[in-house]
Amino acid sequence: MDDYSDRQPASSPLRRVLSLPCRRFPFLLACPGSFSNPFVWSRNLLSLYRQLRRWWRSFATPQPFLLAPRQCSLDRFHLYSNLMLPSANTCPDNGWELPSSLDPDRNLDIVDELSGMLINKDELANQFDQPGDCVKVSAEQVDILEQCPTLLLVGFLLHPHVQRPLFKAQLQVGFYNDKCLLAESIVKDEVMKALRSDSGLAAGLVRLHFHDAFVRGADASVLIDSTSNNTAEKDAPPNNPSLRGFEVIDSAKNRLEIACKGKVSCADILAFAARDSVLFSLGISYAVPSGRRDGRVSMASEALSNLPPPSFNLTQLTQIFNSNGFSQEEMIILSGAHTIGRSHCSSFTNRLYNFNSTVSQDPSLDPTYAEQLKKQCPNGSTNTSLVVPMDPKTPTIFDTNYYKLILANRGLFTSDQTLISTPEAKKLVQVNAYVPLLFPLKFRDAFVKMGKMGVLTGDEGEIRTNCRVIN
Repeated sequence: MDDYSDRQPASSPLRRVLSLPCRRFPFLLACPGSFSNPFVWSRNLLSLYRQLRRWWRSFATPQPFLLAPRQCSLDRFHLYSNLMLPSANTCPDNGWELPSSLDPDRNLDIVDELSGMLINKDELANQFDQPGDCVKVSAEQVDILEQCPTLLLVGFLLHPHVQRPLFKAQLQVGFYNDKCLLAESIVKDEVMKALRSDSGLAAGLVRLHFHDAFVRGADASVLIDSTSNNTAEKDAPPNNPSLRGFEVIDSAKNRLEIACKGKVSCADILAFAARDSVLFSLGISYAVPSGRRDGRVSMASEALSNLPPPSFNLTQLTQIFNSNGFSQEEMIILSGAHTIGRSHCSSFTNRLYNFNSTVSQDPSLDPTYAEQLKKQCPNGSTNTSLVVPMDPKTPTIFDTNYYKLILANRGLFTSDQTLISTPEAKKLVQVNAYVPLLFPLKFRDAFVKMGKMGVLTGDEGEIRTNCRVIN
């Protein structure tokens, strides 16, 4: 018979878990053995003193940088290479300022957010011309950081000299419950009233929200009218004359100013209206976080440089969405909004009559569909009001027929048909086309995320009295 008398008792899972703090932090006086041996006790005290001293030296003269945990890990912190200190005065609303220096002695990993690779601190500093440069922050990066509010709060407390919080306040579902209880109901009433008269406005309001979010963030800058000395976003070629639904926002704002004067922002009204339009055409309801403030800047030039045109290919679309914090899959999901609404002929006639120097008609376009489009948009027509439905079969129903049309080579825009130009992207289109139950949920998540892009909160921006005019 074997003799087991000299074997150590097996360590239970509970015992291993409870002993983790002591193995990781042996200086803890409450750990077993701390008091049983004076030598161990004194050694642990010395270890505690040394670690506290190193910690204090690290943060005694803090440099303004942003600490952020990857995957909410308590073990390792990462300094995101393109997410810096929010500027107090020198940068625009969405600008973040490069720190003046990075302490090389800090026990931190500096990670490139896109590649996930460790980078050298000196290389990071050399990415910008000089300290204080303004860099752009994507919404996805902010969202990632906001997933760990406790650790972010720690990062802020270590830098009490910062004039503004390191993070903009998070949007909240039910933000107006104690400010204007009927805010969302009033917006919904105005939207439904308009959609009962013209169901096509649902696509207009969804597109209005998208075009607002991708230029300066979801700050209602797209609603501002042009003036004698400034051409606003709404009058830029990507928006004029195609954007519509402004009067619905105006009606909701007028009612809200009567019910709750100066409480509800135009940016939130637009987000609510887009959500209600999705409900009307897609049939799903979801909560919209609110608390946005309205921006004070609207320039046509920024719409031209930030909105993806209908001529973009897959690589260009992926790049511009990635720069705003969206994956290729989310880009394809958001493109599904093209299943409702209409387009002016000028957005795609190059595919019919002047594709390139070799062929006049885009070979990726179904010939039968091309002939149908030519009848609706004659070559050389000067009628700028000619429009065609994005989805000829169900133009007012938010379904997955858009993806089926693309698979049949009947995508209206180049930016639609290009979504199947690689095997990986084509698989995503096929899933959306033939697993229709998943699409509404994925679209909801991506659309809510889009509504958080570059938002102004707290005391930033303003709450306009008239959505078309800066206060």
